[in-house]
Amino acid sequence: MSSEKKYFVQAKPASCSDSDIPTDAAACDDLGQSDGKPVQPKLQKHAPKQYGTKQRDFQSTWYSARAWLEFPVSLKAAFCYCCRHFSNRRDPHFTITGFSNWQHALEKNKGFSKHAASSVHIQAMAAWKEKEKRTNTKQEISTLVNERQLEKNQYYITSIVEVIQFLCVNKLPLRGDRHCSIDTLDTDNQDEPFKLFLHLFEYTLAKDAKLQEVFNSVTKNYSYTSAMVQNEIISILKEVVLKDVLSDVNGSDIPYFTVKADGTRDPTNTENISVVVRFVKQGKVHEVLIDMTTSIKLDADALTTVILESLERSGLNPMNLLSQCYDGASVMAGKNGGLQKKIKERLGKQIPYVDCFSHKLHLVVVHAIGDDKEVEKFFSTCNMLYNFFRRPTMHAAYEGQQLQRLLEQRWTGHLATTMTIIKNRQSLIDLLQSCEDLTSDMQTCIEATGLLKAIRSRKFLFIAYTVQKVLLILQPADKLLQSRECDIHTGIRLISTIIQTLKELHEKGDETFPSVTAELAEEMTEDEVIAPEPSQPKRRRKLPSALSNSVVLSSVGQYDDAGNESIIHKSILFGILDNCTGELEVRCGESNNRVLSAIVSLWPESEWFLEPENIKPLAQLLGLDADSVLMSSELAVAKASIQCQGV
Repeated sequence: MSSEKKYFVQAKPASCSDSDIPTDAAACDDLGQSDGKPVQPKLQKHAPKQYGTKQRDFQSTWYSARAWLEFPVSLKAAFCYCCRHFSNRRDPHFTITGFSNWQHALEKNKGFSKHAASSVHIQAMAAWKEKEKRTNTKQEISTLVNERQLEKNQYYITSIVEVIQFLCVNKLPLRGDRHCSIDTLDTDNQDEPFKLFLHLFEYTLAKDAKLQEVFNSVTKNYSYTSAMVQNEIISILKEVVLKDVLSDVNGSDIPYFTVKADGTRDPTNTENISVVVRFVKQGKVHEVLIDMTTSIKLDADALTTVILESLERSGLNPMNLLSQCYDGASVMAGKNGGLQKKIKERLGKQIPYVDCFSHKLHLVVVHAIGDDKEVEKFFSTCNMLYNFFRRPTMHAAYEGQQLQRLLEQRWTGHLATTMTIIKNRQSLIDLLQSCEDLTSDMQTCIEATGLLKAIRSRKFLFIAYTVQKVLLILQPADKLLQSRECDIHTGIRLISTIIQTLKELHEKGDETFPSVTAELAEEMTEDEVIAPEPSQPKRRRKLPSALSNSVVLSSVGQYDDAGNESIIHKSILFGILDNCTGELEVRCGESNNRVLSAIVSLWPESEWFLEPENIKPLAQLLGLDADSVLMSSELAVAKASIQCQGV
C-alpha cells in the first residue's frame, strides 16, 4: 500500500540561507554561510582517491585562481560558494552532491573550467560581487528601504506566492496566454477563461484591504504578476518541495528507492516524461514526483540519459536504485535493448524491472482482439458506427447514449462501446433505417445500409455479448491494479485469479455458450435479426485414389459444419477465451521472476513464507549473504514467532 504525501510550502520572503539547499550540504557545518565567505581549508591531505596506479587529491593551491571554490572537510568534495547562495538553477555537482573527480578537475572543458564558464555560474558570480560591493559601501537593500516599506513588499510578494501555490497544489492552470498581466485583466471578457492566477489574485485583493493598499502603492511596471515571474516563483517552490522530498528519501527506512517513469505527448508534439520515486519511510510506502522533463529522442539510450540525469539533478544517487517500473512497451521493457536493460548496463548492477500490471492487461486485450479476425471486424464496425454518429446531423438526430472512440491506449473504451451498442441497439437501428431513405445523400444512405446490415446480424450480436462477458471479468482487475492500495503480491494473485476464471469458462463451454445465447435471445426477436445466409451446396467429395484400398474412419482438414451458425459462434467464443488466457500467461507470468517470487515469500499467507531458498534472490539483491547459516536461523526464528502471534 502506498500513500500520497502532500508537500506544502510555507510562503515567506525569499532568502539566501544555507537551509535552502536540498542536500546533505545543507546540514554541513563547515560550508560557507551566505553572510560570510567560502570555506577554504589548507590541509596536507584533503580527500585522496585512487585512479589506477596513481593517487589524486584536492589541492589547496586551486583556491588562488578560484575565489568561489570551497572544500568542506566533512563532505570530502568541492563546492561552488556563489552558485549555492546566488543561483536558482544549480549545478548539482557543485551545489548538491559536490565535485570529487580530482583526475579531471583541471582538464579543459571539464571539472572547474567547465563550471566556471557556465552561464549559471557567471550570473551567480555577478550577484555575489554585487552583494559584496553593497555590503562594503553600506548600501544593502535592508538599509536603503525603510522597515515599513520592506514589510509591505514582503507581504505583497507573500500573497502572490500563496496564490501560485494554491493553483499548483490543486493542479490548475495559471494563465490563458503568455501576455497575461494584472493590467490586461478584464472581468467582462469571456473569451479568456483560463486566467485563474489573475482572477484569484484580484479576488484576494478585494478581500484583503491591506494587500489592496500595498498594491495601489506598487508601480504598475513592477506588479510581479507577469508570466516570467510566475514561472520563477514556481521554480523556487519546486526547489523547496524537492528539498523536503530529498530529505524524506535520504531518511527512509532503507537507503534504496524505486524509479517509475512514463511519458506522453502534449499538443506541441513534445514528449513529456514524468519521473517518480517510490520509497519506504516509517513502514509506509510513498510515491513522489521529482521531475517533469522532456526528450527529443525516444530511443532507449536517450531515455536512459534523461532519467539518470533527472535523478542526479534532484540530488538522488542513482547507485541507490533498487528496482525500476515502466510500461510494457518494447523501448522500455526490452530484455536486450530496452530502457530497463540500458540502466543496468550504465550503473553496472542488477536492478530488477517490474512491469506495470495495468498496462500489460491493456496489451492483453489489444492483442487478443487483433488475433481474432471476427472480433477485429466487430470493433472495426464499432469504429465506423462511432464515426457515422459523430457527424453533426446524425449527432443531433440520435437520442441514445453516445458511442465512445476506440483508442489503442485505453481498452476500457472497447467495453464501453460494446455495452452502449447492446443497450442502445434499437435507437441505432431506428436512425440507420431512417437514413436508408435519404435519396438526397446517397453516400450516407449507402453507409447506413451497410452498418444496419452489420449490426443486425446474429454474428455481430453474439460477438458483442461475448466480448462484454469477457471484458467485464477484466474490468474489476483493471481498476484494482491502478489503485494505490495494490501491491505486487495482490497483483500477482489477481492476475492468477483472472487466468483461472477464463480457463474455467473455457472448460465449462457447454454452460458458458448457452448463457451467452440466452442473453442474446432475451433481447432480440427473430424479425429484428438478420439470419445468416444459407451456404451454397458443395460438390460431392471423392475419396483420394491413394486411399482406395483403405478403410477411412474419419477425415481431417475438412469442416463439414462450416455453415453451422452454432459451430461458428462456439469457435468465436473459445477463440476469445484462448487468446486472452494465452496473452495473460505470456505477459503476466510474474511467478517466473525470481525476485518477485522472493517478495511474495515475505507475505505471511504465502506457502513459501520466509523459506530461505525463496528469499535468496532478494537477499542477494540487497547484498546479504544468502547462503549463511545465520540468515537461515534468523528466518526460521522469525517465521515461528510470526506464526505464533497469528499474524
